[in-house]
Amino acid sequence: MSAISRKMYEGLDYYISDLEEEVGAPISLTNDRVEMLMDRMRLPSLSLHGISGAYSGTGSVTVIPAKVTGRFSVRLVPPQTPEMVNPWITAYIKEEFKKLNTKNNLELEYFGGGLPWLADFKDWNFEAAKAATFVCVNHLTIVDLTERSFV
Repeated sequence: MSAISRKMYEGLDYYISDLEEEVGAPISLTNDRVEMLMDRMRLPSLSLHGISGAYSGTGSVTVIPAKVTGRFSVRLVPPQTPEMVNPWITAYIKEEFKKLNTKNNLELEYFGGGLPWLADFKDWNFEAAKAATFVCVNHLTIVDLTERSFV
C-alpha cells in the first residue's frame, strides 16, 4: 500500500470506539485505528446474515432441530472473482463438515455473486457527490469517502 493510501485512511473521521459502539462489543483486532479501517475496507471478509431453524428463545432447550439454515456472504477484493472463490469456500466447508463425523447432511446453495467494485475516488462523479453532500448538511461536515459504506 502506498503512503498516499495510508494517509487517506488517517484522514477518515472514524475510530475504534465508533466501531465498538456500533456493534456493542470490543471486536477490533488491533489498537491501530488506521489498520482497523484498512482491514474493514480493503480485505476480503465473511459476513453472517442469519441462522434460522435453531431455537432462539430464552432458557435451555434439549431439542435438536431437524434443519438449520445459515446464510453468509464473502466480500471479494481484486483479483478475486466469484468463479475463483466459490469452489474454495465449498471445498473448505465440506472438509470441515467431514471432520465432524456426523450422520447429518450438508447442503450448500450458491445464489450468485458479483465482482469487486472499483472506482477512482478522484473522478468528477465523486467530487460532485462530496460537494452536494457538503451543501446538503449546511457546510457542517467534510465528506469522507470510504471503500465500505459503514462510515
